[in-house]
Amino acid sequence: MKKTVFALLALPFIFVAIAGVLINRSSVTIIDSPDTAEVDDSKPQVEAPPETSTYTLSEVAQHKSKEDCWTVIDDYVYDLTEFINRHPGGDLILQACGVDATEAFKNQGAPKEYADKLREENPEFPSEFHSPEARQLLEELRIGEISG
Repeated sequence: MKKTVFALLALPFIFVAIAGVLINRSSVTIIDSPDTAEVDDSKPQVEAPPETSTYTLSEVAQHKSKEDCWTVIDDYVYDLTEFINRHPGGDLILQACGVDATEAFKNQGAPKEYADKLREENPEFPSEFHSPEARQLLEELRIGEISG
C-alpha cells in the first residue's frame, strides 16, 4: 500500500520531468513542486526562423564545387560547403554538389538498384540508410527550398 501511494505521489514529478525533456529543455525550472515554476531569463530567447528562401535547380547547379557546394534533398536546399571536410564518407559527398541528391542521400551513396534490392530483400531495412543523426545535421545546413 505504501509503495502504491508513493508511486502515485511521484507521478506529477515524473510527468513534469518528462515534459521538460520533451519540450526541448525549456527555460522552465522546477523549484519546490510541480505547481510552481520560475522562468530562467538568463537563456537567450529563441527567435522565429526567418522566411524560407526559394531557389531553382538552375541556381543550385551553380554551386557545384568543393568550395561552394549546395544540394537538394527532398525539395529542400542545403549548403554543404562547411560540412564537406567533416563528412564521414569523405569526398563521396562531392557527387551531391549542384544537383538533386535525394536518392543518393537516402541510399547513402549506394547505387539505386543496389539500395532498392536491399530494401526488397530486407523489409525491416529503413527506407533511408543515413542515420537520424545525419538527417538532423542536414537540417542544420538547410538554406531554403526548391521553387515550383
